[in-house]
Amino acid sequence: EKLDDVVLKMPPPIFKLQEFIAHAEPVNCVVFGRKSGGVFGTGGNDKKINIWAVGKPNAVLSLAGNVSAVNTLQFDGKEESVVAGLASGGLRLWDLEQGKMIRTLPGHDAAVCSVDFHPYGQFVVSGAADSTIKIWDMRRKGCIQVYRGHTASVGSVRFCPDGRWIVSGAADCSVKMWDVTATRMAAEWRGHRGAVGALEFHPTELLLATAGTDRTVNLLDVESLRPVCSAAPDSAEVQCLAFHPAGQALFSASRDSLRCHAWEPYALLDARPVSWGRVVDIVVPSSKNLFAASISGNNVALWAADLDVFNLNRSTINPALESQLTLPSSRPKSPFFLPPLTRSAVPAAAAVLPPPPTTTTTTT
Repeated sequence: EKLDDVVLKMPPPIFKLQEFIAHAEPVNCVVFGRKSGGVFGTGGNDKKINIWAVGKPNAVLSLAGNVSAVNTLQFDGKEESVVAGLASGGLRLWDLEQGKMIRTLPGHDAAVCSVDFHPYGQFVVSGAADSTIKIWDMRRKGCIQVYRGHTASVGSVRFCPDGRWIVSGAADCSVKMWDVTATRMAAEWRGHRGAVGALEFHPTELLLATAGTDRTVNLLDVESLRPVCSAAPDSAEVQCLAFHPAGQALFSASRDSLRCHAWEPYALLDARPVSWGRVVDIVVPSSKNLFAASISGNNVALWAADLDVFNLNRSTINPALESQLTLPSSRPKSPFFLPPLTRSAVPAAAAVLPPPPTTTTTTT
């Protein structure tokens, strides 16, 4: 067999894994479970949540009973439950093992746009079109904190890896950091020129990636929200972000490309064209694979990328991809841990949030 024939038979670096009708009405969201990367959930205007396994043609679970369209979803860290944010402003918590709704929360005064689980406890944060952010105690079945400060719809909210901070991005072009224990805004950055729709924390370093409708990707120091570096504008709105599990690269997805970034100093490591359209989530479950999901009407398409084909090495960058460093950085490369506040500064409502795990050292 000729080498050219073998090459022609090889799949492209990014290819469509499957496409299927996911709901009876238009799909609004798709989210992958971060633990395995092999399970994902979809929510639609039909008020249903469907749970799927990557590569399987049929839903493994269908959850009905939501009172309005499902706008956003998130799995917990163990992929045992899923929280849904609804167009009515409410939230619903579902137990996936039992296949039933276990919490109903009134939510916001407008549609919920984003939700996230606290990493170490039964708490959820939500951002909504009413410009507020709320923390929910799923055991007490109520809201324990409301943050106000944005002036437009909050499109993305995330707990930091140790759970002490929340970051939010909104249509008012701002990124805000909120201190969970002190119940106040800790920092703000207004470097975007469009709505901020994607936020992602580095798995081990004090680094936050942001992206939005202005087509830019920015990397910020978490402690100050000061810029570390920025990428040159993409060809379209950047819709999703995901760090490589080893932490050495950041992937960004727009409707027509997948890009791979490095920092300190900034470099565009790789860029691949892909016509996946409205891509709504990407996940990197291993150093070998990246999965993405895109939606169109009632349909969901799953995509796979072979990361062995991508350039993740700064020393072998294609000169055509090189981009200028926009901002220098003196950011410390330390594990993600922030010093605890004094107990007297912690309000009663916030005191129920669990502290991050601590490490004790024994000397002999």
